[in-house]
Amino acid sequence: MRYFGRRWELSVGGVRVGTPLSIGFEVEKNLAKEPNTATIRVYNLAESTRRLVTEETTGNGRTRVELSAGYEGQTGAIFLGELDSAYV
Repeated sequence: MRYFGRRWELSVGGVRVGTPLSIGFEVEKNLAKEPNTATIRVYNLAESTRRLVTEETTGNGRTRVELSAGYEGQTGAIFLGELDSAYV
């Protein structure tokens, strides 16, 4: 299903993907001392992009994840954190 004017962008380390790929995400805001969490699913990534994401997630350091979403010309960050696990 397409939603008129909606845009999103996901950055995993140095890999950036976005609209028009299909995405599903759940972001849980936590007011306690525990960090917020997100489950993000991206569908139909090209094999080369999946390979890049895998390379980003197997490094020794922590992999930064940023998810922005909104409407054309009005997107904003809704999640910023570190990658816990990835399945490609």
